[in-house]
Amino acid sequence: MLELMNNLHTRSIHELHNSLLKQEITTTDLVNHFLQQIERHNSDLNIFLKVFEQRALQQAAKLQKELDEGFCRGHLHGIPIAIKDIFDFQSHTASGGSKALRSNSRSVATVVEKLVASGANILGVLNMDEYAAGGTGDNIHFGRCKNPWDKHHITGGSSGGSAAAIAASMCCGTIGSDAGGSIRIPAAFCGVVGLKPTYGRVSRNGAVPRTWSMDCIGPFGHTIDDVAYLFESINGVDNKDNTSVAIPAYNHHIENRNSCHENKPAQNIRIGVLKNAQRYQQSLLAYDSAINLMSAAGVEIVEIQLPLLERYTELHQRIVKSEAVALHKKALLDENSILSHAVRSVIRDGLKISAADYLEALCLRGPLLDDFVTTAFKQVDILALPVSLDHAPLYQSAEELTERQVDADFARSAIFTRFANYLGIPGLTVPSGLFETSTSNNKIPNNNQCSRVLPGAVQFVAAPFQEEALFDIGRWFEYMRGDIARPSIN
Repeated sequence: MLELMNNLHTRSIHELHNSLLKQEITTTDLVNHFLQQIERHNSDLNIFLKVFEQRALQQAAKLQKELDEGFCRGHLHGIPIAIKDIFDFQSHTASGGSKALRSNSRSVATVVEKLVASGANILGVLNMDEYAAGGTGDNIHFGRCKNPWDKHHITGGSSGGSAAAIAASMCCGTIGSDAGGSIRIPAAFCGVVGLKPTYGRVSRNGAVPRTWSMDCIGPFGHTIDDVAYLFESINGVDNKDNTSVAIPAYNHHIENRNSCHENKPAQNIRIGVLKNAQRYQQSLLAYDSAINLMSAAGVEIVEIQLPLLERYTELHQRIVKSEAVALHKKALLDENSILSHAVRSVIRDGLKISAADYLEALCLRGPLLDDFVTTAFKQVDILALPVSLDHAPLYQSAEELTERQVDADFARSAIFTRFANYLGIPGLTVPSGLFETSTSNNKIPNNNQCSRVLPGAVQFVAAPFQEEALFDIGRWFEYMRGDIARPSIN
């Protein structure tokens, strides 16, 4: 029992759910354990912006009373989670990662409403790039969110806190948002699982927008099943979001999927891998490792080309930057505003994009999606692509870079993710292993030439609304890969 209590943060949502039902632990035990994890590590890693300690403890007591009375809301009942600070709820008005004042919100984000109804216990809100317009986890207002694997490396962004909180075992699951890779890239850099759902499958109601045509809300977790349980809670149509799509809700039943390991996903499944991926990124050790693992396991590997990858990315940027300027034009043009250099660098080009070019990019989405689904999935069932750079880069302050450098670095890391947002298709980041890296940097104290171990990842991409297929292949890959150690932060 003592070992169980000391290692609650290493257990999956399914395992914790069973322990709660068996009365081996209580919901209050869970909350106290993760609050201790936060207290122990947050001052160093700067992941949580706010911790709702009293609220979480009160909710834990309420949820435990329900269990004692024989009522369970599902697998998330009593499970401690945290959310990116873009969601308004109860008495909390989201900051969006900015110090710019927002009117006090009286609304509750649909995602939060659904999580609470599922029994999830929200511990607090998480650090992020300002207005979700960044890719490093650096925030001039709230400080840099640091990577639990190595504090000298970035978390990725803009959902850096959502990924880092999982890597640091500060909660069981988190929620973030993705307009161009902001879930998938931090998940890769922090060695956790992250899902960008199909556009419209999860409501954005009550979330601070980055770009209304691209934003997707999605979950992070240690395992595929952790992410699937969170997705089960938050997906579904919402009449408060006019982009919400009315399709059958996803329901996750782990008991029916325990056999989906060595044999089932490997039978007759065809995985498309990117031919000549090195033309985009020179080093793809994590991606190559994932392909080799799948090939050795007997999966049919089919090389494909994505000849319009750069075209999709260019069209994506037209929309994202135009909409970002529409949202923040006043602050962008005011040199005395508190808008950070990083945000200005990422969205300023939107001022140069014409209405005709913006509308063209919007109008092409449907035809290009139809063409992509027809051609890319003609010979394969799932695409396996790189996520981003091979591993998390060393941190470099945006203030030290020119606007062009900031934008170029962001673009380079997102070449494999932005296209999925433009087309509206789902993508799932799954860690592929740990890899030794060697980095030279004179800003790391007493160690100019550093050798360290960092996580790498692979991205599985499917046709619209095929999240279940992503979970199936991700679970099989997870099984074949084996367990991965968590970062040592104690």
